[in-house]
Amino acid sequence: LASVEDSRLAKYDWRAVAKLARYVDAFTSPAPYVIDNINDATHNEMEKRGFVVPNGVNDVFARAERIRDSTDTLRFLSCGRLDPEKRVDIIIKAFAALPEADVELYILGSGTEEANLKRLAHDLHPKNRIEFLGHYEDHERVANEFANSDVFVFSSYRFDTQGMVLGEAASAGAAIIYCDDRLTIGVDSHNSLLVNNSATAFTAAMRRLMADRDLLQRMQHASKLLIPQLTADEMCTKFLHVYRSVLPK
Repeated sequence: LASVEDSRLAKYDWRAVAKLARYVDAFTSPAPYVIDNINDATHNEMEKRGFVVPNGVNDVFARAERIRDSTDTLRFLSCGRLDPEKRVDIIIKAFAALPEADVELYILGSGTEEANLKRLAHDLHPKNRIEFLGHYEDHERVANEFANSDVFVFSSYRFDTQGMVLGEAASAGAAIIYCDDRLTIGVDSHNSLLVNNSATAFTAAMRRLMADRDLLQRMQHASKLLIPQLTADEMCTKFLHVYRSVLPK
């Protein structure tokens, strides 16, 4: 993937996006790395026109209440499309390497890889510690799954622009394990463990939180502290700043 990021084609794509940006007074992206790449492609010509404006998280996630006792089975959650680019197989393989313990993995979502992932989970975990929930249309049901999980695991790498599920997980008070350093919304050094993109690294992070429940609780609390940065109101405030920056004084 790194070679693709640095390829001539990728650089051409960024230059093409930068050409479009030259025709506007201001442009936004929910991800800092997008702004940075456009600036690099224009030798910082567009530096003052680009603004990072993350998409706001539905407040249903912050309102969701945990109904599971904190002493219950430690629950890891994955949520997203079950397609190859989301790399959910990495999460299943990582979980499979954990010792037999009071832990479980819930997988929320559907997609083209669903059947293959279920076979993988069955082959690696015949004891059924992995549960596939399917696709939920109702935001409240999704939020409840986040609130009732202990750790959100996200294995997508160099694909997502913002990774909305990271903000949703933080708003619901889950600790986070993820691997893409370009994703910065909903994660920081206090509520998340940033690991490399291998199953082995995810396993190590899972083991760490299984062994250190005090750290887990501190990370969950730190997630809740990020809520003010993640709301739709905060997104609107940032957009107003962008609009005002280009209006005549």
